[in-house]
Amino acid sequence: MLSLHSAFAALATPTAAQAQAWSTFIQLGLPGLRDEQWKYTQLHRLYSQSFSAHQLTPSVTAPDGVKVMQVAIPRDDTTQPFIALSQALNSHELLIEVPDGVTITQPLMLEFATAGTQPALIASRVVVKLGRNSQLTLIERHSSANDISHANILATNINLDENARLVHCCLQVENQSSFQLSTTNVVVSKHAQYFNHHFNLGGSVGRADINVKLSGADAYTELNGLQFATGNQVHDTHSRIEHCVPRARSSETYHGIADQRGQVVFNGKVMVHKHAIGTDAQQSSRNLLLSPKAEIDTKPELEIYADDVKCAHGATVGQLDNTALFYLRSRGIGEQQARGILTMAFADSVINRVPVAAVRDELTALVHARFGANVEVAS
Repeated sequence: MLSLHSAFAALATPTAAQAQAWSTFIQLGLPGLRDEQWKYTQLHRLYSQSFSAHQLTPSVTAPDGVKVMQVAIPRDDTTQPFIALSQALNSHELLIEVPDGVTITQPLMLEFATAGTQPALIASRVVVKLGRNSQLTLIERHSSANDISHANILATNINLDENARLVHCCLQVENQSSFQLSTTNVVVSKHAQYFNHHFNLGGSVGRADINVKLSGADAYTELNGLQFATGNQVHDTHSRIEHCVPRARSSETYHGIADQRGQVVFNGKVMVHKHAIGTDAQQSSRNLLLSPKAEIDTKPELEIYADDVKCAHGATVGQLDNTALFYLRSRGIGEQQARGILTMAFADSVINRVPVAAVRDELTALVHARFGANVEVAS
């Protein structure tokens, strides 16, 4: 089993907040196959292993004007089991704060690089606060220094004050034996904007929960993501956007690619509350199956309690276009390279949305590497 009891018992002097969080976690319990929100995630892979508990402080590259500090975790009343667990195993969290009226032109980089010689359960917590009229680009990168199995449980809370703007890029490239369970909770105030670009490429199981609450009029969020599961990987993204006030807008574009025995899961829910008139919510889930043994499960949802709204969603699952493959083959391109070109084009439509050139370049290289060859065509 996951040995969570022994992990918590090994803590020297847990704080009152940690003890309360542990009690909450015990009450909530670990999710399983009978939980609708977790039935595709294959957490039995995680539960069947034994880990020792460790904390991971990310490497931070912070430009001038950003406040970065370790602070004590306040009591966090939550109904999310892995949020409670992250608090139970941590007494402090990383606080990133941008003051009112400050625009940060250089990205802030958080590098979560897991090392060690023994399987480890790692819980990390990050809080991001942007003041009124402030702007920041935040880049998260999750990687492994070796092939040792580990489980990363990450909880991120983000609060954007009036007219703030955050671009949040997250790149998950853990080793093939590892697990990542991340939860991001975001509150977007009046006229504020939150952009999330999430790329789930590594690990044995990668699960991302992204929850955005549009709490101020004319707030905006845009969620973009790519999941590429191959081998026996499971990549699972659950998004939830709540339109709580009038005239807020949201846009979601998620692409999934499943090869070999890989599994891609997407569940996106948009909830429009009773008084959220003038809501504009658009959601798209497009998926590509590259193998008859691969699996894709997609479920976009709308829950609307207000009139005078514009909401739409759609989902597709398909294979590479045979006509396009034939055209490329007729130009002297080998089958593997032709398939790679078409798959890369499918991935590029999401990658190109990332506004940071260095992140786009790394993603392009990583997706190219999945094909074992350069897929570009000489002009």
